[in-house]
Parts: sequence; structure tokens; C-alpha cells
Amino acid sequence: MQIATAFSTQPNSLKAVDETVEQLSARLDANPDLILIYVTSDMDVKLVQSELLAHYPDTQQMLCTSCQGAMTELGYHGVSGYGLVVWACQDAHGSFGCAVEPFVGNVDASVKAALYQAMLAADRVGELPALVWLHGTPGQEERILHTIEGVFGRSTPVIGGSAADNKVAQQWLIGANGTLCDDGIAFTLFYPSCELGFSFHSGYLPTSLKATVTAASSRHLERLDDLPAAQLYNRWTEGLIQSHIKRDDSILAATTLSPLGRYVGQVNGVPYYKLAHPEHVSDQGGLNLFAEVQVGEEIVLMQGTTESLIGRAGRVAQEAKETLDAERYRIIGGLNIYCAGCMLTVQRQMPDVVASINQVLKGAPFAGAFTFGEQGQFIGGEFAHGNLMIASVLFMEG
Repeated sequence: MQIATAFSTQPNSLKAVDETVEQLSARLDANPDLILIYVTSDMDVKLVQSELLAHYPDTQQMLCTSCQGAMTELGYHGVSGYGLVVWACQDAHGSFGCAVEPFVGNVDASVKAALYQAMLAADRVGELPALVWLHGTPGQEERILHTIEGVFGRSTPVIGGSAADNKVAQQWLIGANGTLCDDGIAFTLFYPSCELGFSFHSGYLPTSLKATVTAASSRHLERLDDLPAAQLYNRWTEGLIQSHIKRDDSILAATTLSPLGRYVGQVNGVPYYKLAHPEHVSDQGGLNLFAEVQVGEEIVLMQGTTESLIGRAGRVAQEAKETLDAERYRIIGGLNIYCAGCMLTVQRQMPDVVASINQVLKGAPFAGAFTFGEQGQFIGGEFAHGNLMIASVLFMEG
């Protein structure tokens, strides 16, 4: 199996595609069997997709818009909102299938249809994949994971991220094999000839501050311990969102280092959490989130630092590496999901984030997208959708 990446920050989408194709031609021995396309929403996404399809008509292709750029082993690639990254692999003994389905009516039916079409594209109908790589549009992530688990169980790792745009303006897109969608789900099913290691983590630490959800509706956290959620959160964070309480503006940037956690499980006595990122203060004094919460759940105030956001990409890659015998296997490539909110917080230090991954991968090619929600499988086997999370998949050969 051979993996390569290519990138361009040309604002002209046609020139950007030409640059990436030229790079891939120099780095791969033959046309790829699969390409994953990460492109910013300010570019001509439709043109990027159609041109790459014209260059590689026999290649399985998946597309997702990424916030303000994307990254590879060569750096962070985004200039003034323009960026294109392509991850490609050639595997004569493996198989890959991509598919996208819009949400028309029943979400479960759309997810099942996309999974079937991806298996069909890989010519592996009825066979469990080694990896489900997913990109959906924001809003239905919990339902998507529930349906995937119903189809494949927990034996197949599921990793992915929600499509993003540059300004949280709902200009995100996903696509596969020439089709684009602004409300739906896209999958790539991997049946590679190599081994995979993966990890999914938050990197934030819990504080001693916690409360029970006493009123909530989907992604609207109304009350904690029978108090307005925004009021209690503001008290916990010593006035962090005081100026936003009565204003209809985003609190995403203010709350990135102080998200809300929900306990998932523990390993060796150490608990792990899935995170929810507060987005707005609601008219009712609650908090609108990028993840669902349920009445009766315990909410914990989490804390992070810019230093932890920079270094944790490498730590998660190291955890993925340790799922296989490092003495026996060598890393040939990787894929990363990195929360857009975290990226925006440390954008000037993104070269250090890339360096932390390169230290683990030893220069092997990887690509990473900046997403508006992250999906993955914890070490205990639980599927989860969260915010401000990071995931890593490593491709390894003996």
C-alpha cells in the first residue's frame, strides 16, 4: 500500500487542482485507488470535485469542506480562507468504497443506503470493513453513529468529522464520486491490505464542578440543577460569558478552553469524556451546544490550555501507534480529525501541531481536516460524537 498527500493554497480552484495532481503524479507510482479531498468553502468546491474526477475517473473519491484550511505532514495549508488538501492511496490488494446520501426524510434510511452503496463501490457487500471513515453535515451525528452501530456492531472502528466552513455560516459540503450534498452523510469504507491503529480523545481535564441536566431538548441545554444553564456556566467560569448573556452572538471562541464533559468510561481507573462546545446563550437562558445532552446526565466543566491543544495531536497519534506492536509494524501514513474550534484557538501555532504528529509518524504522509464535530470510538468500544475532540488513524505494515 502506498500513501501520498498533495496540497495547494491557490485561490484559483482550477490552478489548485492542477498543483495537487502534479504533486500526486510525482509521489505515487500509479493512479490512486482512493482520494480524500479536503477543501475550504470559499473555493469553488464543485469545480474542485469535477476536475479531480476528470483526472481520476476510476478512483473512489470522497470530499468534505474543512475550516480555513487543512494539514499534511508538510504543514498547515490555508491562506485567506483558501486551501485544498488531497490524501491518496494505491493498494493493489485492498479495496475502498465511497458514497454520499442526502437526508431526505428518514436519517436511518439514508445512512443505511450510503453504507450499502459504499460496500457496493468497494465490491465487498456483506463484508465488515476495517474502518468506517465518515463525514456528515452538522446536526445528526448521534443518530448516524447509532445507525452504524446497528449495521456493523462495535467490531469495526468508526472515525470521522462533521463538515465545516470558514465562518460557521452553513456553507459546508460533503460529496462522493461526483455528487455534492449540503445536508447528508458520506462514507468511505476501508478494506486495506495493511493494519490499522486508531485513537479518539478529548485531551481536556475534568474540574470538580459538576451538575445534573434537569431540562434539555436535543442540543439545547436549558437547566443544570434547576438553574438556567448559562447562569451556572458563567458562575463556574468566573464570568467568562457575562457579556454574552443578553446578546445574540457566538460564544464559541470564548468557551473553547472550558467545554462541558459527559463521562463515557474509564481505562485503568482514569475516566474519559465526550465534550460539548457551548455555541450561544439561548433566549431562555440556556446554552445551545454542538452535541446532544439528555435529562439526567451529569455535566462536568472541563478545562484545557493552548499548550495541551498543540501537543495532544501527537499524543493521540502515539496512542493509535500503540494499539499495534511498534516493533513489528512501520507507519506508512495517517489520517487525522482535529476540531476546528481548537485549530482556531492555536492557528498561529499550527506548525507545532503538525510537528507533534510528524514526531510520531516519522515523516510518513498524513492529512487532517478541521471539523465542526468529531466522531470516533473510545478505547472501551463506545461510539461517540463530541466537540473539541481529536482522532487519529494510522496505516501500518509489517
